[in-house]
Amino acid sequence: MKIINHLLVPESGENIKINLSPFAGVTINPSFLIIHYTATDNASSPISWFKDTKGNTSKIAAHIVLGKDGAITQMIPFDKKANHAGSSNWDGKDGMNTFGIGIEVVNAGQVSKTFPAKTNSVIKISHKHNPPGVGAGEYWFNYPQVQLDALYKLSRAILSAYPNIKSTLGHDDVSPYRKTDPGPAFSWDAFKKAVYGSSNNIGKVFTVNTAGTNFRKVPSTQDNDPIKPLPIGYQVGLIGIDGEWSKVYLVNARADVIVKNSDPAKCYKQIGWIKSSLLTLKPGQS
Repeated sequence: MKIINHLLVPESGENIKINLSPFAGVTINPSFLIIHYTATDNASSPISWFKDTKGNTSKIAAHIVLGKDGAITQMIPFDKKANHAGSSNWDGKDGMNTFGIGIEVVNAGQVSKTFPAKTNSVIKISHKHNPPGVGAGEYWFNYPQVQLDALYKLSRAILSAYPNIKSTLGHDDVSPYRKTDPGPAFSWDAFKKAVYGSSNNIGKVFTVNTAGTNFRKVPSTQDNDPIKPLPIGYQVGLIGIDGEWSKVYLVNARADVIVKNSDPAKCYKQIGWIKSSLLTLKPGQS
């Protein structure tokens, strides 16, 4: 596939359609890819919703809808803002709609009923944030390999066309506790290896392994006025690495990322630094 004038152009055998939404916004220079799931089992529902000028009063849309069969529908040009991330934040940037290309991958998300332990359609796994209403060890729908292969190819094409894009994140990374997509059934290690050539732990959750660990304003033990000490087991999300230091945000509880006495859906992050040796990767993430 190619990208010409910010629209996908299919090559031989590729199932790509342009079906533009009326909700394209202002021009943007994207610096992130944001991966979502649709919370549906088909592509037709989100495609219809992203074009509904009567019911969709918030003008919600994404740049791409990616079906379970690998079919790709582009609905917003890649250089235009789309309302896919809502209240969101990453590394000091607020409102990821202004910075990100949104890809909606067709997947129903968390399974609402019990499935047999052995099935190809679901996986029993905990969400990294353990958000309210999402119990530990719940079932989640798997992503078909044909769909993932299409996502990898699409993402590589976007990254090639927009070199300013440095990171790919999940909706649950930029809106923790408010959103759970793409969820724990989505393997970030596999995605990053296929798209970037190697994996890393950006976006994963770590736990503090030493009592009294200081959550610092700057990456230095000379910081004599740390933000606060954290107890063993406190959870943080990784933003980046600088030498022996980890740049993280607090994500131990909903109160860490939802502003009190304000819009209940407003997300923010308390960002600081912790020595990497004082953190342990939370199990169950891939």
